[in-house]
Amino acid sequence: MVEVGFAVVSVRTTGLSVDSDRIVEIAVVSTDPRGRTSGEWTTILDPDISADAPRFPDLAGELAGLLAGRVIAGHQAALGQRFLAAEFGRARLAMPAVPILCTCDASRIHLPGLARRRLRDCCPAVRSGVPAQARAAAGLLRSFLATGSAHRHLPALAAAVPWPEIARTRVRPRRRAVAADPAPRGVLAALLDDLPLGDTLSSDMPVAAGSYLELVAQVTEEGALGEAAVEGLVEHGRAVGLSRDDLDELHRGFVPALARAAVVAGAATAAVRQELVDAAEVLGVPAGGVQAILAEAGGDLIPAFGRGPRPLPHDWAYGEPLRAGQAVAFTGGEPYRRSRLELAAELAGLRVVNSVSAHTAVLVSGHSRPRSTKGLAAQRAGIRIVTPKVFENLAGYVQPAGPARQAVTAATIRAWANAHGHVVGPRGRLPHHVHEAFRTANRRE
Repeated sequence: MVEVGFAVVSVRTTGLSVDSDRIVEIAVVSTDPRGRTSGEWTTILDPDISADAPRFPDLAGELAGLLAGRVIAGHQAALGQRFLAAEFGRARLAMPAVPILCTCDASRIHLPGLARRRLRDCCPAVRSGVPAQARAAAGLLRSFLATGSAHRHLPALAAAVPWPEIARTRVRPRRRAVAADPAPRGVLAALLDDLPLGDTLSSDMPVAAGSYLELVAQVTEEGALGEAAVEGLVEHGRAVGLSRDDLDELHRGFVPALARAAVVAGAATAAVRQELVDAAEVLGVPAGGVQAILAEAGGDLIPAFGRGPRPLPHDWAYGEPLRAGQAVAFTGGEPYRRSRLELAAELAGLRVVNSVSAHTAVLVSGHSRPRSTKGLAAQRAGIRIVTPKVFENLAGYVQPAGPARQAVTAATIRAWANAHGHVVGPRGRLPHHVHEAFRTANRRE
């Protein structure tokens, strides 16, 4: 009888391309539908790792028995599933399409406050080594299942997927005698530790964009971001539904964010500069823009915006000041000036984000009513829109974090509308004229 639940899979591979790279170690933690562990299986693979290590076809039957009827879960689960399918294919066996639950993607729902979403960010106590990572991901899965019902329907879907009958051999799995050393840290690793990758994602990106960007960051912090790695990354990105335009946008957000972090941290050393330029080139990002950001390390932005909070002048005419830690977004504008403003924002202690939400403090635009995706979202949500010149003044006088006007939510506007004679439904998008009426009324107040 096939058991139902989750198979939390962790793999170690020789690279990122499922066509040319191979699985060399795999661990599976079996759980019931609630995420409670019921078994663990692990092995190394291939004679290149150990003279008597089994080959994948030798253990395909046993592994299929562990996966049948189960959701494949894990951190970067889609990448693990693709490697498993490729190994089954090389063994002339068909692995069926099964439901997948990526704990990296799911962490955005269950752990929204994290800057990074590596397994060690979600599970601070995780140790190195494939079996330990599988156990940590299983614990993370169990906590997610306990806090909501978003994923509880998946085991029933997995149970309905038929698996082929695969004969089991007498070959036994073999465990690694010594735990693998953690991957070395590259030149840019320190900058990536607390870089809020989610801020670089636009609101219309597919769900898989977050875990893809984490994978890019992981390869970068290991100092392995070469042409072969990028080919594997792009191959994976396309396989999980990201378009070429999506990937280009993700790369264009990632490298400049790293460059700004280097300038803000005072870490733009020669080695870091070269690594950033190399990363830009291999990811297809114009290196000139990155070099322009790095040039500001010796420019006028640091003394102008990086000197800490100053009291507001007596003739302050720009409304409510911005506060440290608030999110600001930019739309349109000449690329060089926009890049300078984004760096000025971060030097002043603000967060630069690539999408607009109710938690965005201001949107910077050359137009009072921008028609871009961000502009329309800001107008619907009642977000303040300011010109670049006004923003320079706001960024020059960022105040310490503290009491500030709360972000206006749709629920707030809906309640106001119902109390003031506007007919609105209990859910759904609010009409533009209601937003306008709300803003007008609050300006008068």
